[in-house]
Amino acid sequence: MTFEHLPSGWADRPLTDPDIFADAVDLFASDASRYAGCLYLLLCDARVQLIQSVAIDQWDFDATAAEQRRCLQTLLGHLADLGIRDLVAVLARRGRAAPIGNDHQTASVLRDVCEGHGIRLDGLAIATPTGVLAHRAAAFPLHAEAA
Repeated sequence: MTFEHLPSGWADRPLTDPDIFADAVDLFASDASRYAGCLYLLLCDARVQLIQSVAIDQWDFDATAAEQRRCLQTLLGHLADLGIRDLVAVLARRGRAAPIGNDHQTASVLRDVCEGHGIRLDGLAIATPTGVLAHRAAAFPLHAEAA
């Protein structure tokens, strides 16, 4: 599936709607970002409909949890101050479209920092050159497979 399969009116549906989630992620996560590494924060309204996307280019997936937390605390603090209460996160990176390496750590840090700022993490996705794995945040598989 690709963004070319998004139905008309997809933007009026929640991003986490299973019928469009992976295709919507494919639309935002460029091929270049999947090779370079990028963390996308898809800012949403209370219906989990997209307001704006934010891309953190060259996200360091190998950074420590403390380093990732420091970066996200500042950014998510500002977003919360602006009234953002819902978001979907996309880990765009090389490799397989399955949790590997520090994906568990990044997802855990995202959940913790979002919760600390009163932001609901509605969905998590991994976008790689080979495909997209997208889940509602509560169902995201946090165990990492061997790289």
